[in-house]
Amino acid sequence: MIGLKNRVVLLIGILACMASFICAAPFAKKIEFVQPDGTQIELWGEGDEFYAVFETLDGYTVTFDEALKGYVYAALSADGSQLVPTALEVGKGDPQTLGLAKHLRITPEARQRQVLERLRKWDDATGTTKRW
Repeated sequence: MIGLKNRVVLLIGILACMASFICAAPFAKKIEFVQPDGTQIELWGEGDEFYAVFETLDGYTVTFDEALKGYVYAALSADGSQLVPTALEVGKGDPQTLGLAKHLRITPEARQRQVLERLRKWDDATGTTKRW
């Protein structure tokens, strides 16, 4: 029979695992967006609030350009640590002309750093770990 101390440790472990799944809100769905010039585009997005990837329905990775307030096709940085915006707006040209590959992803290490940084910012804003 499992002792009380072992039960408590087991329960804490189970709750910790559940918390990691509960704190993120995963999604995978089509998303309609209107570009600043009125062009309607449809993207596929998947991820959660700490890391997400968006692509055109034909598989080209895109990123949101803050200055433009719209989506542009993305290239991968030389070291693979970030998606770099191109000048080509989604819906306004052919990404093949830029020689872009489909389904671009940053390295797993870069992804982990991004997730941890966003989690830290989220935790600083919410104070979750300070309360527990």
